[in-house]
Amino acid sequence: MPVTEGAPLAGAGWSSSLSVAEHVAVREAGFTPRGLVMGSSVYRLGPNYSPTVYSQSTGYGQPGRMGGPWMGGGGGPGMGGGAWGGRFSFPGWVKYYTWSDLGGGGMGAMGGYGGMGGLGPAAVAWERVTYEQGVEEAARLALERMEAEIRVLGAHGAIAVRLNFRYLEGLVSTIEFTAFGTAVGRAGAGELPRPFTSHLDGQSLLKLLRAGMVPVTAAVGTGSVMAEFPRWGGGAMELRPFGDAVEMSRRLAGERLQRAARTSGWAVLGTLAAVSLAGEGEGEVSTTVLTGTVVRRFAVGHWERLPLPVMRLSRP
Repeated sequence: MPVTEGAPLAGAGWSSSLSVAEHVAVREAGFTPRGLVMGSSVYRLGPNYSPTVYSQSTGYGQPGRMGGPWMGGGGGPGMGGGAWGGRFSFPGWVKYYTWSDLGGGGMGAMGGYGGMGGLGPAAVAWERVTYEQGVEEAARLALERMEAEIRVLGAHGAIAVRLNFRYLEGLVSTIEFTAFGTAVGRAGAGELPRPFTSHLDGQSLLKLLRAGMVPVTAAVGTGSVMAEFPRWGGGAMELRPFGDAVEMSRRLAGERLQRAARTSGWAVLGTLAAVSLAGEGEGEVSTTVLTGTVVRRFAVGHWERLPLPVMRLSRP
């Protein structure tokens, strides 16, 4: 049955994800809960193969069929000193760097391993660009559908928004992204061009308004990096490519979240991080998903105008 937009009927019941303390704080901030709102999307994240798997299955770029793409020597177009040299790339992937780019030693067709703890140019990091864009696009679709429900309730925005995603069994490289929160409205306020969404709770909303800031939108930044290097036996050693992949994925996610802040607001507050490191194909994939609330300043916070308290340290 179609639902018409507008404020809910007087005396109508409503549901929320708010605790008692959050409900009181929302009321004190001048808002009234209108109901639980939710949006979801099912999104395919694109190619799920790794560059090494692609190379092994097609033979593309394998230098002289000797040692595969890890060894030096020949190579396909745009490759030098091995298949992963030069500016080699695959659809949906970007070569972040090889460890030889950082000064590691060389590795010929039958040579030994170079610097960087014995890995040299044999290790390479790939940024999964299509994956990153897919996760953020899935989040955007889920938020837009939640915003549609906010408008139906005649509310101005949603707080305590939770953003979650999970892989769907039976569907390759496919996720379900959901966003749910509590719609709130302010009596007497005009309609906003776009409802605000915030993952901050009721108490945080009250503090934010008193500080002269308003929430704009919940934002997502994603970084995903695969570290690959050939398997070998040996003693104990630091697997530096894996550690570097974790750091790179966090930095990429942070950069993407900052771009969201520059686009729609002033800063991102309350950032939450979900980090995973899992084996996939020929390497380990580090994925970082950051969620936060983009805010915009509208006034000077009341405490910023308070006089500075001074306590004498000497006798009067």
